[in-house]
Amino acid sequence: MLPLALLLLAAAPVAAPPSLSSRIDAILRDHRGYWGIHVLKLSSGQTLYEKCANCYFLPASNTKLYSTAFALSRLGRDHRFRTIVAADQAPDSNGTLRGSLRVIGSGDPTFSRRAYPYSRHSAILPNISALEDLADQIAATGLTRVEGDLIGDDTAWAWEPSPDGWSHDDFTWDYGAPISALSLNDNVINLLIRPGNPGEPARLTFTPALEYFTVDNRIETTAAGSRDIRVVRMPGSRQLLLTGRMPLGSAWQGDLAVDDPAQYFAEALKLALEQRGITFSGRATARHRSPANPVFPQPPAHIVTQRASPPVADILTIVNKVSQNQVAEIMMRAAGGLEAMRQWLAASAGISRSEFRFEDGSGLSRLTQTTPRASTQLLARMANNEDFLATLPIGGIDGSLARRALPRVKAKTGGMTGVNTLSGYIDSRRHGRLAFSIMVNNDPNYYAATSAYIDRVVMLLSE
Repeated sequence: MLPLALLLLAAAPVAAPPSLSSRIDAILRDHRGYWGIHVLKLSSGQTLYEKCANCYFLPASNTKLYSTAFALSRLGRDHRFRTIVAADQAPDSNGTLRGSLRVIGSGDPTFSRRAYPYSRHSAILPNISALEDLADQIAATGLTRVEGDLIGDDTAWAWEPSPDGWSHDDFTWDYGAPISALSLNDNVINLLIRPGNPGEPARLTFTPALEYFTVDNRIETTAAGSRDIRVVRMPGSRQLLLTGRMPLGSAWQGDLAVDDPAQYFAEALKLALEQRGITFSGRATARHRSPANPVFPQPPAHIVTQRASPPVADILTIVNKVSQNQVAEIMMRAAGGLEAMRQWLAASAGISRSEFRFEDGSGLSRLTQTTPRASTQLLARMANNEDFLATLPIGGIDGSLARRALPRVKAKTGGMTGVNTLSGYIDSRRHGRLAFSIMVNNDPNYYAATSAYIDRVVMLLSE
């Protein structure tokens, strides 16, 4: 006969394991940020977890999920951008063009040092091969002299280089570079700073090697000590003020945004053509169209040559894998622009206008807001689109998730001061494929610290 204590123990109910919701709540309890989460089981449409799912959040680069889905749907995977080199008349029999040479952009972002589509094995190319190829094509036509200017023409779009809500503090750097229908090298110039001799100014190298900026270099080379570099450029200016210290054995590099992409393209192409023996009587200049002017320029009378971009599906891998702001904005504008994207989200993606406020296509704007539930709605609509899925970083493998151990996860990261987001898909062992959106705002922690909290939630969902 069993003792009474053992009989009572045997009869006691077994405590249920903690629920998914309680386990997630336990993780969030230790974090001081403002969290929004929505998790959707795609096979049934069931919500597995939600927290402030209908509240507005700054999504940061999770915005790119919306702009890439919109671009794929409106442009199609096989759409290619054309860049046309044209003139008002054909060159004469001696190869002399009497008049200006015009390079006309339609949004192609692939005049860069990147390889398309994105691959985790591909490195930044040694030169802007697309620009070099275009210069070779022009030279092959027999053109020898241009009695006029080389015009960078971005009038396909109104000249609005930065969306509403972008900060002036961002305009100096690559992530805040301006948007144009004619772009080169992500609209940045790389600056490499190395020490000179002690007591002398540091040495500067610009890539591409254009005399684009006027530089006041006050960086002193020191024999020892810590590196301290400051770069100052007023918005819309080409004046660089460089100050600080550069000790021996150190180096610094950064990508500086240009102020006028079409002008930048024209200067780089003119230099490439001069290197191929083509002379110019004029200068490199840009042609823009005011937002108040709806009239497009007349089509060119004579096409010298043209270049087609890789297909849109390949270009979009750069947008989401490495979170490239300028390409995201270009793709959104090429597909019709902000208002067209808003209309598409409401009409085709089934997302109420009350669930989003988009002021840009990249997420750099602090006026852009959306809800976690809107993001999972979008993800549910795009769940079977293989081209869209191919753009997303893969946990522990590539893109912005390469260093985050998140097996069976494809998702887009997002981050800016006080903001950390992750939205995408999880192949859960228990629930099948999930669409999820996690948004943290008013975040007091460093990005990596909050990312660790987000990853703990994602790992629970993957069980």
